[in-house]
Amino acid sequence: MSEKEVSDLLKKIFTPVLLGLGILGNVISIIIFSKASLIKHTTFKYLLLLSILDLCVLISGCGSIFLEVYFDLNVRHLNNFSCKLHSFMVIFFTHSSSMLLVCMSVDRVLVIKMKKGSKISNPKMASRVFWFLLIFIGILNIHFLLFNQLISSEKLPNDNDSSYLDVKNSVLVDLKATTLEPINATQIIIFNVKNYSYNQNYLNNVYKNHNSRQSSDENNLNDNKLSSNNSFKYQYCYATDPFYYGYLTEIFPWVDLFFYVIFPSTVMLICSIIIISKIFSTSNRLSAFSNTISRKRAIKNRQISYLLLTTNLVFFLLVSPLLVLNNMSLIEENTIRTTVVYLLNYSNHGLNFIFYGITCQKYRSELFNLINGIWSEKSNTNDQKYELVTSVVNDKRRMTQLLDQE
Repeated sequence: MSEKEVSDLLKKIFTPVLLGLGILGNVISIIIFSKASLIKHTTFKYLLLLSILDLCVLISGCGSIFLEVYFDLNVRHLNNFSCKLHSFMVIFFTHSSSMLLVCMSVDRVLVIKMKKGSKISNPKMASRVFWFLLIFIGILNIHFLLFNQLISSEKLPNDNDSSYLDVKNSVLVDLKATTLEPINATQIIIFNVKNYSYNQNYLNNVYKNHNSRQSSDENNLNDNKLSSNNSFKYQYCYATDPFYYGYLTEIFPWVDLFFYVIFPSTVMLICSIIIISKIFSTSNRLSAFSNTISRKRAIKNRQISYLLLTTNLVFFLLVSPLLVLNNMSLIEENTIRTTVVYLLNYSNHGLNFIFYGITCQKYRSELFNLINGIWSEKSNTNDQKYELVTSVVNDKRRMTQLLDQE
C-alpha cells in the first residue's frame, strides 16, 4: 500500500470513531455541565462552553473529513458560499476552543492567587469573556468569508511542464483521480488552508491560468477541452486576490499556529505550574483545616484544579505534535504522519469527556444520575405499559364473564 492509501485507511477507520464518540461525549458533557449544581461554578461554566465549541469543531472539521473519505463529498466544493463558510468555521471553532482553555486557566489562577479573584471569577463574567472571545476570533478570521473563492481552472497537461510535474509528484496537495465525461482522467486538486507547506510556483501558475482563462475565448477553451483526452480540472477553495494570496500563504499559517498552539500552550503551561504549586501548598495544610466546611471547600477546589490540569495536559499531548512537525516543515498532505497529527488534534476535541469523568467526582456523580434517570424512566414506562396491558386483559376477562352469565 502506498502512503496515501494508508493515510486514507487511517481516516476511514478513526474518523467515524472520533466523530461518534466526540459527539456523544460532548452532548453528555453539555447536559451535565448545564445542571444547576454545576453551572453556578465558573470553571464548570467554562467547560460547558468548551464542550459546545468542541462539538462544533468535530462537526465542521472531522465531519467534513468523514463526508470526503466515505462519500467523496468535499463540502467546500459545493458552491462558493460553502467554500467561504466552511473555511471560516473550521478555523473559527478551533481557535475559539484553544483560546477558551486559556481563559479558563487564567481564571483559575486568579481565583487561587488573588484575594479579589473570586469576585472577578463568576459565571456571568465567563459568559462575557466567551462572547468577547468569539467576536475577537470572528474578526480575526473574517477574511475567509470576504476573500476566499471557489476556483476552477483547466490546462492541458504536459510531462515537460514543470507545473504539471509539481502536481504529479508533489505531496503538498490532495490528488484525487476521477473520470468525468467527456474529459478523461480529470484531476481535482484540493488545498487545505491548515496546510503550512505550499507549492508556491504551482499556485502562482494556476492563478495566472485562472486569470488568463477569464480573458480568453470561451468557445476555444471548450473546443480544447472536448478534443483533449488528458484535460485537467483544478478546483480549490482559496485566494484569487494576489495580496490576499500572499497573506494566506505567508502570514496566516503563523497566525493560525499562534492562536491554536503557541499562545495557548505557553499560557496554559505557566498557569499549570502556578496551579500545581498551589495544590502542593494546599495539600500540606489540608489536615490543618478543623472546619468541615472549609475542608470540603478545599477538597472541591483541588478537584477542580486537577480537572483543569488534566485538560491542559491532554491539550499539550495531542496538539503539540502539530507544532513540532510544522517547525520541522514536515506537514504534508496525504502522509501518514500528517494524518496522525490531525487525528490527534481532533481527539483533543472529542475525548475530553473521558478525562472529565476520571478526574472529577462531581462529573461522575452527575453522569451516574443521568444514566439512572434514563434507566428509571425507561423502567417506569415499561411498568406503565405492563399495567395498561394487564388492565385491558382483566377488563376483557370481566366482560367475557358477564356475557357468559347472561
